[in-house]
Amino acid sequence: MARAGTDGILGQVEALSRLVEEHGDITGLLDRAALLRATSHRVRSCTGLDLGYAAALEGADLLVIRGWAGASGSALRNLEVPRGLGLGGKTLATTRPMWVPDYCASSRITHQFDEVIRSERIGAMVAVPLIRNDEVLGVVYGASREETDLGDAVVARMEEVAEPAAASLHLADRIASHTRSTLANERRRIAIALHDSVGALLFGIGAEVRDLQSDATAAPELIAKLRGVEARIAETAAVFRESLAVLDDVSPKQALTATLRGDCEAFAHRTGVAARCVALTDLPELDAGRNAALVAITREAMVNVEKHAKASSVVVSVACFGGGIILAIADDGLGWGGEQPAESSRGMGLNACRERVARLGGTLSVVGNEDGGITVRARIPVVDRE
Repeated sequence: MARAGTDGILGQVEALSRLVEEHGDITGLLDRAALLRATSHRVRSCTGLDLGYAAALEGADLLVIRGWAGASGSALRNLEVPRGLGLGGKTLATTRPMWVPDYCASSRITHQFDEVIRSERIGAMVAVPLIRNDEVLGVVYGASREETDLGDAVVARMEEVAEPAAASLHLADRIASHTRSTLANERRRIAIALHDSVGALLFGIGAEVRDLQSDATAAPELIAKLRGVEARIAETAAVFRESLAVLDDVSPKQALTATLRGDCEAFAHRTGVAARCVALTDLPELDAGRNAALVAITREAMVNVEKHAKASSVVVSVACFGGGIILAIADDGLGWGGEQPAESSRGMGLNACRERVARLGGTLSVVGNEDGGITVRARIPVVDRE
C-alpha cells in the first residue's frame, strides 16, 4: 500500500512538472521577445546556418532585430532596418524571400549595414518575411560566415520556420492589443469615478468657503483665513485635474505588477536577455512610497544584471506574505564569480535602495544562488511599524 501511495505521488509530481513545462512553452509563445529569440535559434537548428536573427515590425516601415542566435558580437542586436534598406528591408518591401551569396558584394541590395555585417564575418544571408493574413509582421534571417549559394532548399526550410513564427507573433500582438485596450478602459473608468467623487467634493467645499466669505458679520481675520483656504482648495483642484490627465495606465492594485512587467519587457528588448515578472499571490493596494521603492529596487538590480551578470534569464517575483510584500530579482549569470560583488552588494545604487527600504521598515539582501547567479531580495511591511 505504501508503495502504491508513493508511486501515485510521484506520478502527480511528474504530471505537475509536465504542466509547468507546457505553461512555460505557451507563455513563451505569447511573449514577443521570447518568441523572436526562439525563432532565431530555430533557424540555426533547422537550416544548419551559422547565425539566426528575427526582426519584428515596429511601426509601418521599420524592422528591429529582437532575436539572435550564434552571434559573436552585439552589432546586429536591436538593429533598426528601415523598409527597402539592406536585405531585410528589401524583403519587407517586396514581401518575398531574398538571399545573397555574398552580402557585402551583392548588387541586389543597399549597403548601409555593411560595417555591422563585416563585424560578424557574414558571407551569405537569406531573409524570409513573417506573413500572417497577408500582413508582414517581421523578417527572419539566416546567415553563413562563408560565401555560398544558399539555394532553394535552405529557403524552403526558412519558410518552414517562418510560418509558425508568424502565427505565434500574430497571436502575441492580438493579446497585447487586447491587454492595452483593457487597461485603457480601466484607466478611463477610474478617471471618471474620481472626477465624479473627489472632483465634485472639492467643488462643493470651495463653494461653501466662498459662501462663508460673503457673511458681512464675519471678522476680517476669519475672512483672510477663508481666502487662504479657498486658494489652497483651488491649488488642490488644479493638481487633481493634472493627475486625472496623466492617470497611470492601470488601476492602483495592478500598478506594481504592470510596471514590473513593463520593465521586464523593456529589459528583454534592450538586452536580449529573457526577463519575466511573476505575481505569486494577489497583491494589496500599495501606497506610492512602497510602489516606488519596489520599482526602484527592481530597476537597479536589472541594471546590475545588464552590466555585469552575463545572464541568459532574469525572473522577477513578487508576493504578499506574512504582512509584507516580498520582491525577488534572480538571474542565472556569473554570480559571485563575476564582477557582481562590488557593484551589486555594496554599490551606491543598491545601498540607496537598502536605505530607502529601511525607512519603510523593511530589509534588502543580495545573495548568491546555489546554481549560480544572484538574487536581490526585499521585504517591505504592508503596514508601517508602530
